[in-house]
Amino acid sequence: MSRRATAPGTNTARLAAAVLALEAFLVLFATLVAQTMSSLPTAAVWTGGGGLALACLLLAGLTRRRAGLVAGTVMQGVLVATGVWVPAMYVLGVLFAALWFWLVALGARADRGRARLESGG
Repeated sequence: MSRRATAPGTNTARLAAAVLALEAFLVLFATLVAQTMSSLPTAAVWTGGGGLALACLLLAGLTRRRAGLVAGTVMQGVLVATGVWVPAMYVLGVLFAALWFWLVALGARADRGRARLESGG
């Protein structure tokens, strides 16, 4: 039997999108910190930080698809890796990654419960 990947449910997509939107703000604030701490040119810092924040927002719009959740999961690792430039991002990245995994699991559980109720069982 082949298992076809199904699209995430509404609750899963909404919670995942909320985390990614919050992460976009986190990245912008981390970019402000990186600008003062880094020896990189200001334009390079803002290009990287702005691009990462924009990627978070674009991924938030893709969470209705399975690939969007996979890409969002990859983004969690990228955010932790930004601790190379802003050490506080190691801690914040891990906290947001934990929030990501917890809310995606919670959303999936809520979607399964709703599907069970709608099917009459």
